[in-house]
This record gives sequence, structure tokens and C-alpha cells, in this order.
Amino acid sequence: MPDQAAPHRLLKSPALIASSLACVILVIYWPLRSAEFIHLDDPLYITSNPNVLAGWTADGLKWAWSEYYAGFWAPVLWMSYMLEIELFGLDPGVMHLTNVILHALNAVLIFVILHQTTGAFWRSAMAAALFSLHPLRVESVAWIVERKDVLSLFFGLSSILMYTVYVRTRRIHCYVLCVLSFALGLMSKSMLVTLPCVLLLIDYWPLGRWVHEPVRRLFLEKIPLFSLTVLFSALTFLAHRDFGGVEGTISNPVFSRLTHAMVAYSWYIFQHVWPHNLALFYPVPSWSVTWPAIVGAAALLTGLTVTVLKNTTQRPYLFSCWFWFLGTLVPVIGFIQVGMQAWGDRFVYLPGIGLAVLIVWGATELLELCNVKRQVLAVICVAILVMLTLRTVEQITTWRNTETVARHALKVTEGNYIAETILGNTLEDQGRDEEAIAQYLHASGVFPDYFVPFSRLGILMEKSGRIDEAIQYYARALTLNSQLPGIQLSLGKAVQAKGQTEQAIQLYLDVLDRYPGDAQALYLTGSAYEETGDSTKALIFYEQASRIDEQYSSHRIRLSPSSPQ
Repeated sequence: MPDQAAPHRLLKSPALIASSLACVILVIYWPLRSAEFIHLDDPLYITSNPNVLAGWTADGLKWAWSEYYAGFWAPVLWMSYMLEIELFGLDPGVMHLTNVILHALNAVLIFVILHQTTGAFWRSAMAAALFSLHPLRVESVAWIVERKDVLSLFFGLSSILMYTVYVRTRRIHCYVLCVLSFALGLMSKSMLVTLPCVLLLIDYWPLGRWVHEPVRRLFLEKIPLFSLTVLFSALTFLAHRDFGGVEGTISNPVFSRLTHAMVAYSWYIFQHVWPHNLALFYPVPSWSVTWPAIVGAAALLTGLTVTVLKNTTQRPYLFSCWFWFLGTLVPVIGFIQVGMQAWGDRFVYLPGIGLAVLIVWGATELLELCNVKRQVLAVICVAILVMLTLRTVEQITTWRNTETVARHALKVTEGNYIAETILGNTLEDQGRDEEAIAQYLHASGVFPDYFVPFSRLGILMEKSGRIDEAIQYYARALTLNSQLPGIQLSLGKAVQAKGQTEQAIQLYLDVLDRYPGDAQALYLTGSAYEETGDSTKALIFYEQASRIDEQYSSHRIRLSPSSPQ
């Protein structure tokens, strides 16, 4: 007789669930195969980054391991881009597909870890699906520069998996692999610094080690991991400081940052329960600094935390999951302000695991207490996943290109000067300069302290021959951000075009004081001296520029004493 239980056993196969989950993710995210780069950060990280564009080279690898860039030290991230370009060329579809594959692997790892540590098959599957199919995940997967999210979490989850195997087997090589995976994750994105604390929470639940082993021993066991946390926290702070990314922390009072953090935590919770109006960038909304919002957020967080602590003994998963969510968000919640956004979907890629597990375990227990039949529970789960998947598919369509993602952001947010700016970039690329100017002017009016619209306005004014206006916009951009030499060089060229050559020389020399190896600055200084009739100084700067970049060698040859006049 045929085995009647065979279909049931097949349905409860971990391999079937893992492969099915991965396939669903690949299918719903497949449209990203035809998506393009976008104007926000993609040029900085990839399309205008010569070190990455060169592919897998010795110089590129040296740069990846030795330099801060874009406020990060992330050699593993840069190497992943370099390898793709070396193998497939500059193909945004391939880069998107890599993100999708990493996201699918992360979903599988979440399921495997939960299933192995809790033994709860269907709850583990539901939690992995809830996390991976949620529309809040789209930004981390669909934005190529957010490779750091999916890549760092892959190594982070690998570290957790090796840790759970180590706890079970006490094999030292598993612990070594745990530490190594953690280090690779940190070298992809330093937000993973909270992982040692996550492992302590996992020790509490589901491993239950706090009951059977001294807590002090659990801390001592993780000293190598905490050492990496301290090291990478310091490196990241220094990198962000040098990049000018933590100025908001210095200027904003502690109370302001604390209240913003509470509102941000509440926003993330509501978006997990009811995801809506998701966008690439969120300006700080006016309501977020009002007392009703602050008091409401404080009440919500306090109430949830008290509820968790009161039920910790009977329901230990509440403690681990809730503090996973709270703790892993600390690096990006606003205590140390990095960037100008109020919050971001990408920031909850790691913290979202804690909420997903809490929701699934909590809802399952609640429905069981209400004597809901398993068949009804299964229907509810499927319905929720279908609704989330449809919402995710809708969100993925907004990431086709810069224009679609920017127009969607403008539709669902107010005062979104970042979306205005990148939409202006797209219009500029399409030759629609007047429309681009209108976008930049609107963005600069919404947030006058953002330098990019002024910089682009300077370029467009110079292009149309309106040099006086170009100088004004360049000067304004330079006042707002003096760290980017390109703005000062553009101002110098505009001033030089007005015949103010001596002023242009001073602007160029100031750049060279800070960036002695800037070939363009050397060339422009040479051109300015040549314009004043000082061919000797011009030749000196041309020679230095040509040694760095051969495209300037013709100017050196032209002024060389041995060249035909």
C-alpha cells in the first residue's frame, strides 16, 4: 500500500520550503533584471568610481583595502562590484540579480537557523517568508548601492549559523568561522557591529543558555566578536567624520536626537504592520517633531517594552526578538546622525528579522489561545503573505530607473528635495535642461542647505552662457560643502571665463593644497598661468598633470621648449 504520510512528509521537507522560498523571491524580483542605475549614490559607488570600473585589478584591490571612500571602509563590498564588472562588464541587470540572489540566500538562512534552533517548522518558514517578502525589503534589494545590506546580512547570518553549530557541537573551527563571517560582514557594512549582542539574545532564546550557563561566561566567550565591534565602530565613525557625515550629531541637541529616535522606532513598527507610502528618501516630516508624535511614540515604546519584560519568563521569544529589533537599529536610529534622512527602509534590513519572528510567534500563540483551527491559521498566513507579496511587486516596479523612483517618492512624500534633485539629473541627461533647472530651483527652495541643486544649477547656467549666475550658484554650493574639489574647480573655471584669472588661480591652488594629486586642478592651474603669459609656471603644472593623467600630455608637449613653435 502507498505511504499515506508521504505527501505530508514531503510538505514538511526543509529543502522544499527553502527552495520554494528562494524561487518565489527570484520570481517576484526578476523585473529588476531590466532595471537601470539610479542617480543617487550609484555614480559615487560604481558608475563614476574609476577604482571599481577598472574591474578586478591589483590597484583596485589595494584601494579597496587601504582607503576610506564615501564614508565607509568596506573592502568586501568594493570587491564584489569589481568582480562583477570583471566578469560581466558594467551591467546593472547583473548587479541587481546578485542582490536578489543574496536576498534569497538570506531568507533561506533565516529559515534554517530558526528551524534548527527552535524546531518549529512552520513558524520558522512563516517568519522567513514574512521577512523576505515584506515591501520594506525592496530598497535593500533593488538599490544596487545597498548591496552592503544584503551582503553584510549574508555574512551575519552565516556567523549566527556557525555560532549555533558551535554551541551544539563545541567544535572550535565553527567558532573560528563565526568570527571570520562576522569580520567579512563588517567589511561589507559596519551596521553589523551589534551582532555580538544579537548572539547574547539568541543565547537567551531560543538556545536557552542563560538558564544553564553563567551569563559572565557567555560574555567572555564573545570577546573576539566585541573586539571587532569596537574596532569597526571607531573606523566607521572616523570615516563618516572625514566624509562630513556626522555633522548633524554635533549640531543637534541630545534631546532632539532622542525624541527623533523614538518617533523613528514607532515609524518602523507601523510600517512593518501596515507598509505604505514607501520611498527612496524620507525628509524629516513636520509632524515628527510635534509633541503628540513624541508623546505617542514614547508611550508606544514604553508600553511594548513593559509588556515584553512582564512576559519574558513565560514567553522568552518576546525578550530576544524585541531587543533584537531595538538594539540592531541603534547604529542608524539617529543617536549618531548620519545623513539627512528621517529614516530609511534599508535601515531595517537586519532589525526586521526580530520583528518578523516576534510577530509570527506572538500571532501564532494568540490564535492558538483563541482556539483557531490550524486550517484557518494556514489560510490567514497565506493571505497575509499574498497581500505583502503584491505590495512588494508594486514597490519593485517603482525602481525601474531614476525617473520612476523619484516621481514615486515625490508622490508619497512632501518636501522631498533629494527626489527633486535626482529627477533633475534625469531630465538633464535627457537634454531637458529647462525642466531640470525648474527641478533644481524647487529643490533648493525646499531645502536651501543642500549643495547639489546649486552645483547642478551652476553647471547648467555655465552651459547656457549665463556665467554670472553660474558663479553665484557655484559659490553657494561651495559654501555649503567645501569638501568636494570639483565644485571649487568649476567655480574657478567660471571665474576664469569672466577674465578674473588671478582669482581662478587662487581657487585652483587652494584645491591643490588639500589634494596635491588632483590632475584636473594641476591642468587648470597650468591653463590659468598660460593665460597670464607665464609659460614657465604653466609648463610645470602641465608636466605634473600629465604624469598623473596622460590626457594632459598634449599641453605639456605644446609648451615644451623642444617642441616646434
